[in-house]
Amino acid sequence: GRLAPHVTMLSVTPRMPMAKRVEAIHGPTDNTNICVARTGEHVYLTNDQGVATNSIDPLTLNSLGHTAVQDSGAGMFTGAHKQAQSTFGSATFGWYGEITFTMGMKISVYRDQPTGDRNSPLTRTVIGTVEIHKPSMIHSFALTERYVIIVVGPVFVAPLKMVEYVANPEFTPLDMIEWDPTADTKFFIFDAASLTPVPPVAEMVSSAVFFNHHVNAYQGADGILRIDLIAYRDASFLKDHHGFGNLDVMKNATERAALTSMAPTFRRYMVDVSAGSGAHVPYNDMHLVDASGMVYSCEMPSVNPRRHGLPYCYGYFVGNQLGP
Repeated sequence: GRLAPHVTMLSVTPRMPMAKRVEAIHGPTDNTNICVARTGEHVYLTNDQGVATNSIDPLTLNSLGHTAVQDSGAGMFTGAHKQAQSTFGSATFGWYGEITFTMGMKISVYRDQPTGDRNSPLTRTVIGTVEIHKPSMIHSFALTERYVIIVVGPVFVAPLKMVEYVANPEFTPLDMIEWDPTADTKFFIFDAASLTPVPPVAEMVSSAVFFNHHVNAYQGADGILRIDLIAYRDASFLKDHHGFGNLDVMKNATERAALTSMAPTFRRYMVDVSAGSGAHVPYNDMHLVDASGMVYSCEMPSVNPRRHGLPYCYGYFVGNQLGP
């Protein structure tokens, strides 16, 4: 009957007392306000913190409590976006991350399957794992008819700085984030049909990029994976307390317009899985331009759900004019 405290990217007013900040770090939060997912008859809401899922009745939007998941895992990190693809029926895919003894992160990719109606729990099968040297921000991922694709940009979370978050009310999660423009972006390609937790079938690299959202991905007749996402020039704006997400900035049209310098752009990576691990992944930036020549930034992408993981012609975005 109360609003559970949770970690916000910017500080809150009034400041949370230390006990509340400890509870927020411990998580997970019920504030699942980012994405709506469906697995069989289960319709639920998700976020980036913990593995809690709030079920709703899709007709009335009434809360139905938490979706029960058998063998859900104990990851501290997760992504807000689940993925589904017609090849796998009513199953959905996701991932969670666990801090390792070396302060790295073990990524576990899973497939959730319904066992009955919405009163029955989901069963979770971990289909792949990989360890990376630092915990990283992975807001979304991609799914094709054959592969789960986890793209990890060099935007890292320093877990030891959580102690400072608890001790200092002025310290925010933004201060835990590290952006390394000299580091590689890593591509981990997993077999989506696997029945056991196996390593990626391929691990590849490209230059540093920051992104939040995948658009779609598919494998062409030539065997090449097309991985489409919204790429930013860099992630330095994440450290700006007076940038994106600041309510004062969002309410000011002039300051909002200045954020167009981030220029989020549609980017397509071309992945040849047969090239083997360690291969470099090339890409092309494809700017959105209207008939008059006006160029637009783009974010919050979506495609026809029937074309998830398949070749597609249309995408839907929110964007700003950047100029001719």
